[in-house]
Amino acid sequence: MAEEAKKLGPNVTYNPPEGAPEVTEVGGVPMVKGEAVNVIDILGEANGGALVKKLSANPHFKVDGGPDHEKQAKAKEAAQKKADEAKAKAEEKKREEEEKAAAEQAGAPTNQVGKAAVGKKGESLSPTADQPSADDDGNARTRRG
Repeated sequence: MAEEAKKLGPNVTYNPPEGAPEVTEVGGVPMVKGEAVNVIDILGEANGGALVKKLSANPHFKVDGGPDHEKQAKAKEAAQKKADEAKAKAEEKKREEEEKAAAEQAGAPTNQVGKAAVGKKGESLSPTADQPSADDDGNARTRRG
């Protein structure tokens, strides 16, 4: 058994964007911002039904039984925000990997997130002459330059 199509109308409410006129006429039907109008009563079933169907796709008109454009816009905005955050995170990870690769290529020691280990004013934190360090087994040794 096929599902019945969702019935639209008969009421349509005009919700203009900011800066648009508060009164408009659509298909010969005057519409005032925020006021529901029974389009089927004014135009009849055939013409009114066609206009209701057309207006249901327009985000500036709320049609009984039609889509919730505001909810759809919020969902789209949330999805875009999530995508932007994922993109920013991926770009940050790529940048960190590039920095780590550049530091490794230059032979500079790196910290845990792959950034070159540097002290104040760009000074290296790697051991220099007469500074203690450790060999591969963790034994203390003094590096002689």
